[in-house]
Amino acid sequence: MGEDPLAAAERSGDAEGRPGTGTEPSFAELLGRALTEPDVDQPVWFATTFAAHERDDPAVRAEAAALRDRPDPLERHFGAQVLRLALLYDESGDDSFERPIVDLFLSWAAEEEDPRVMRPLTAGLADALDPRAEQALHTLIHHPDPEVRCWAISGLTSPAASGEPEALAAALACTRDPDAAVREQACRALTGSPAPADALAACLTDEAEAVRVTAAIGLFLRDDTRGDAVLRALGPVEEGSPYYGAFHQVRYHHRALSTAD
Repeated sequence: MGEDPLAAAERSGDAEGRPGTGTEPSFAELLGRALTEPDVDQPVWFATTFAAHERDDPAVRAEAAALRDRPDPLERHFGAQVLRLALLYDESGDDSFERPIVDLFLSWAAEEEDPRVMRPLTAGLADALDPRAEQALHTLIHHPDPEVRCWAISGLTSPAASGEPEALAAALACTRDPDAAVREQACRALTGSPAPADALAACLTDEAEAVRVTAAIGLFLRDDTRGDAVLRALGPVEEGSPYYGAFHQVRYHHRALSTAD
């Protein structure tokens, strides 16, 4: 669901001030640098939006919010991403900081048509863990863009874990999504939920390995051995494996993988 913006910002020089001047580029300059690259997944976009967010300045957030009304979706994406990062890295615990951004994202997402803009809007609503965002996330699991759907179901993980029926139903439905990344995220949402383990077991035959592995890890953490064969088939999961991070809980679980029959 996208590269970590902090890592990209550290790698790229696009967010730095002018060499030897000790000055920081203005918001408009950062936006201009991003707009030279039409692909919003390129590092310059992460670097410039992170640099803008890092100012931690209400004036910067106001400039980002004002981009909502621009006709160019790339400009709207820039504004949405800056504000999404504000939600992602907010450690204040202050509702008065988060609430206005969530309010903006809710109204913005209701009318935004470009998927490149919808992705950071949905990610922001998912990151916020704000109960007011839940209904929008339920709607967004049906969005035509798979990355939007993936963010939407990730934002319903906490309500699913709490046993909220609508969130559980959404996660179960997303295990049948046409996109593998959405199905994988749905398995994560189900892992800590009270949904029957059979829902995860049904994903063990998915055509995508990542979905099978995520479902198997979910079963393992429930002390259900039905997915152990999938995990054993991977062999040693070492650093560099796409499953290395996910295997952390498996490594430190109270039981070991069952042996082959």
